[in-house]
Amino acid sequence: LAIEAMGHRCIWWTSSWDHASKSEREEAEQSSDIRLLKVPGYASNISFARLRNHRLLAEVYEREVGSAVKSGALPPPDLQLITIPPLETTKAAFSIREQHGGLVVIDVMDRWPDTFFQVLPLPSKKLRAIAGEFIFMSYRKMLRQALKGCDAGTAQSTSFIEWAESYGLGDQPHHVCYLGADLLDEAQVRAFAEGETLRLAYIGAMGTSYDLETVFYALRQLVQKGRKVFLDVA
Repeated sequence: LAIEAMGHRCIWWTSSWDHASKSEREEAEQSSDIRLLKVPGYASNISFARLRNHRLLAEVYEREVGSAVKSGALPPPDLQLITIPPLETTKAAFSIREQHGGLVVIDVMDRWPDTFFQVLPLPSKKLRAIAGEFIFMSYRKMLRQALKGCDAGTAQSTSFIEWAESYGLGDQPHHVCYLGADLLDEAQVRAFAEGETLRLAYIGAMGTSYDLETVFYALRQLVQKGRKVFLDVA
């Protein structure tokens, strides 16, 4: 709605397979501005079936966008916002950019494929890193090409941006878009009485790639000011 209010049109191309629930999305979820790309599913996050899903998603995305533009159903995209993972869709986006122009912005949602290093059956982090660099060589190459070739980048934390820079995100504009509540909304703001306990909740991943230091820094600041604070972690 915010994008439409600015005079733009946003088409959301997404997989017919729901990653979280491991199930097919309902056709009812599709509309003129939400397009489901039909691809096979997968039962496990770490599987060859998931890699096949990613590859086919990129192929279908490029084909459907190309077909819509060629038929005149849609104008060429001025901007493609591509979330990684999967990495394969970045190649499709670059191909569309080459044919029709426009910009490609990459949104880093996970340190993929580096996150898979953690599950390699080796006794130390160093060995897992060495083996991971070799095993996932082709994907790391794809990642470098994506981050070097994009027009801009965005991520949900500073650590993700720094990770992207280590893989080639250079002088392109980039932005950290933190996940969280809109504190400008009056419904999210209320006063707390003196002595009242402020109960907070952190709901999310606990990995090293997340900026948890800021959470605990804010808590310390409140405690030092004499506030009673309780943090739930889920």
